[in-house]
Amino acid sequence: MRLLAAERGPLSSAARSLHGNALLWMGGAELVEVTDECLVRVTVCDSEGCHCRLGRLAVILDPATLPFAAASLDGVILHHVLDEVAEPRAVLREVVRVLRPGGRFVLVGFNPLSAWWLVRWRRVLRETNPVALWRLYDWLPIVGLERESDTVHVHYRGARSLALTGKRWQPAASWWRRLNLPFGDAYMIVATKADYATVRLGARRSPGRLVPEVFKPAAASVLADR
Repeated sequence: MRLLAAERGPLSSAARSLHGNALLWMGGAELVEVTDECLVRVTVCDSEGCHCRLGRLAVILDPATLPFAAASLDGVILHHVLDEVAEPRAVLREVVRVLRPGGRFVLVGFNPLSAWWLVRWRRVLRETNPVALWRLYDWLPIVGLERESDTVHVHYRGARSLALTGKRWQPAASWWRRLNLPFGDAYMIVATKADYATVRLGARRSPGRLVPEVFKPAAASVLADR
């Protein structure tokens, strides 16, 4: 599928920046091999089609109730998961709960502002409910996630079967991708769980005691869930 091929490059680039002890991949198994490029000891995959291999564990999970301890994962990748759940905000809160401070979150989803929307009547897409980017931009800081970079948009062909592969089209296609207009069929967001700063008390206090320096409202809600 051309859309998966377009997503592979950005996902591979994001995966190479992940490191630590544990990573969670949720979504289809078609691109799970990009996690092999992560510097992570164990990758947990929620798909039945995810084949077990060294450093990879395949299980079936409910994205709204993950069976992991708080702050136990170094990275989470959601590949079109929010497109299929009834409560995407509940899934985001669960992601924040299991991520350690400074852990990375990679989200790939369908873009309702793309040509994809015109073919939503197809059986494979009929039950999906994509989340608009402007909603995600509001939700992420509320749950405690900070975007690392600009959103990446991929695949501007929609469902058209026309493949523009000729030499005349290649420069135009490259220029179109560089524009990164918000109308691609899919988007990718990379975010980090906020690591709240601390300051040491004065010399008259215990030198080992730490107190929060900045306590955002989002931090209170995250800590309340633990």
